[in-house]
Amino acid sequence: MGVRARRLVVALIAMAAGTALGASVTPTMSAWLDKGGATMSITAIGQAPPEPVGPVYPGPGTDFEPPAWSGPNAEGNPEPTNVCFTVEITTDSSTPVAWIVMIETDQPPFNNVPPFVYPPGFRGQFFGWEQSYNFAPAVDYATTGRYQMTPTATHQYASETVSYTATACAVNVPEPAWQPPGPDTYTQRDTLTLMRNGVMPCVAGTVDGNAPYYVGFTLSFDWMLFLDEQLTAGAISQAERDQWITYTHWAGGPPGYVNQAQGATGADYLVTLQGYASFSRNVAYYAPVEIASCAY
Repeated sequence: MGVRARRLVVALIAMAAGTALGASVTPTMSAWLDKGGATMSITAIGQAPPEPVGPVYPGPGTDFEPPAWSGPNAEGNPEPTNVCFTVEITTDSSTPVAWIVMIETDQPPFNNVPPFVYPPGFRGQFFGWEQSYNFAPAVDYATTGRYQMTPTATHQYASETVSYTATACAVNVPEPAWQPPGPDTYTQRDTLTLMRNGVMPCVAGTVDGNAPYYVGFTLSFDWMLFLDEQLTAGAISQAERDQWITYTHWAGGPPGYVNQAQGATGADYLVTLQGYASFSRNVAYYAPVEIASCAY
């Protein structure tokens, strides 16, 4: 689930009573490229789609603005497997009371993966920064991966008029899973660059992150369209175009290129590339990534 689940909603509309509706989708990339596997929730006709939730939001009787995200020790920017968040909490009580912060651990940047079994619980480590808080699985953890963060002392309580600022960190979390491109994840730039490694054609492209923490990404493009554009521009010959269009394997990169990638060309000429290293397959808004790979 997570960002990928709650932002991809499909309405299935039955055309007549008793009519079954079915569809199949044939992937155009190697299975190993799907490191996350976006899922969809189904909404019956006439029902509103579920509201986007998480990854950190107020529990019952609690209120706060979207969290501020930071890196380890509550400084700098989040890292792919280490992140902190800060929230200024109020409650609906006239006197200070305990509050609840809900944490969707299956969403970035916490990247928890099923099965959700407790113990051991979250595949990382939660702790309060400069304060101690309780972190415990919610009653529906087995199906949602949801955790709850609560205060450990009365001086941490909050009311309608008295706020409390809490900072919590999650370290050694799983690496971010692949996410589909979108306004909350990442955007691929339109410009692609042709490079060469000897007689091998290579392509480089850049992805800009849209999230305040890292998410997994892939770079995709139409290989036939790209080659035809290069041919029209005079960058390649007709013979090169006719040979390269048959290439379906991608690996390595141009000489000296740091962010090399691997991938495959699908039957519809859709190329999907993913970086070899963590820093070349995960992206955040403060850390755009350029990767390149060569076809053969």
